Amino acid sequence: MSLLDIPDVFIGSTDDGHTFVVALYALLAHTHDLVDLSWTTRWSPDQPAGGPDLRFQFGDGTVAVTASTTAARLLLEQHGFVPTADGASYRLRDGLDERGLLGAVTAAEAHAYAHGLSARVHLGIPTPADIPASARRRSAATAGPRTTPSARRRTR
Repeated sequence: MSLLDIPDVFIGSTDDGHTFVVALYALLAHTHDLVDLSWTTRWSPDQPAGGPDLRFQFGDGTVAVTASTTAARLLLEQHGFVPTADGASYRLRDGLDERGLLGAVTAAEAHAYAHGLSARVHLGIPTPADIPASARRRSAATAGPRTTPSARRRTR
């Protein structure tokens, strides 16, 4: 199961600031299962130029979080995040499935927003700028001597 397959409607942002939506069929007509982890839907030009208070990074079935303020660290701890051994970031306790990870991040991100803290969620989805250009192929040089096709005889 993919992180994007859990809710009926998922809104996210690429690292280069593009917003995307998955599962638009009959948007909100019959569901309240909506997840919005897009920092671009909450961004304001009035926000300070520095980095966000919280930075969530999804990858390989886990989530790592860095907090730049004391208020952000306390908020993470309220939502079950624990500091890593080096104390540089936070993680969720072991044993959570993808739905549990997504729920914890969604709750912490919404709580942060309600308290005026900024958050960025990096989903680990590459952007076109992240995909390396393919190398141009050179035409293969003929390794052996050229052979001429043999004449075929037509028979009826």
